[in-house]
Formats: sequence, C-alpha cells, structure tokens
Amino acid sequence: MLYGEYGILTINGQGGYTYQLNGGVNTDAITSKETFTYTLISSDGGSSTANLTIDLHPQIAGSVNDDSVHSTAYDDTFSMGVGADTLVYNLLADDNTGGNGSDIWSDFSVAQGDHIDVSALLVGWNGSSDTLGNYITLSYVGGNTVVSIDRDGTGGNTHQPATLITLQGVHINSLDELIDTITRTK
Repeated sequence: MLYGEYGILTINGQGGYTYQLNGGVNTDAITSKETFTYTLISSDGGSSTANLTIDLHPQIAGSVNDDSVHSTAYDDTFSMGVGADTLVYNLLADDNTGGNGSDIWSDFSVAQGDHIDVSALLVGWNGSSDTLGNYITLSYVGGNTVVSIDRDGTGGNTHQPATLITLQGVHINSLDELIDTITRTK
C-alpha cells in the first residue's frame, strides 16, 4: 500500500490497482493530482518501476437550492440542477488557469441566474465590467460555449490565454450576454 495525500493506492501482483479516497476528504481540499512511484519485483529478481497519476476528476452535483461550489486542480464536471448556482474559482497556483483544471458545466443557465466567479484569478483587474473583455474570451465550439481566461489581461506578459470552463449545450453570443454572471456577487 502507498499512502498519498488524499487516499491509499493498493497494487496487486499482476500490476492492477485500486485507489481508495480517504474518508472525510472534501473536494474543495483537492488541489493537486495524486502521483505515485512504485516498483514491482518479480520472483526471479527482475523489477519494474513506474509512475501512476490518479486524476480524481470530481463530478459535482448540485441540488434544487442555490448552490455555491469551488473548482479544483482537476478537470471538474459540474451538474448543478435548478437554482441560481455559483461556481467559484480560487487561486490555487500561479499558472494560466490559477491552478484550476479545464472544467465542464453541463447545465449552466443564464435564465436561472447561474454565475461564475473568477475575480480571485484576475491580476490587476479593477472590478469593472468594461475591462473584463481584456481577461475573458468566449468561443462557440461544437454546440458549447468555451470560456477562456488571460489572468493578467491582454496587456500582461506573465500569463497566456487558457480554457477555464466549457458550458455544454449553451450558446452565448457575446461577453456582454455573460458578463453579469461573471461579475455580480451574491
């Protein structure tokens, strides 16, 4: 057995494995992937070393209430149900997505009041919806709206644009249509 930050990896003699998440681990606490290095030694003395990365890839479900959830370092999938739900992005690392994965929201709805809080990721943003276009871009790909982020804006040199979240089955024509869902607070 190998003990990781979030769980335990057990490898059998044929190379198969099981991973058991530790009890009480909150998905908000998962900020990195589990990577294990292990060596298998055969009865004739031969050995083989390998790395195994466990991508916990949380699938987060909401309720009929107004839920507030946080993105993680993984490529999360959110299915939040009805209600005015909030997805919060915290700064987890100093990279192009702030350490967050490239997420999917399967039932995002402007009409229900869903929104995305990226304020903790934006370097030098003045809080004005007028300047949000320097940080956020939208594209429409395969029936989905893809929201990309440039953490330090178009004038910054540290961060490059990166996909933050894909809103499945949603066609948002412009940033103006989405802007209230990104900038408002509850």
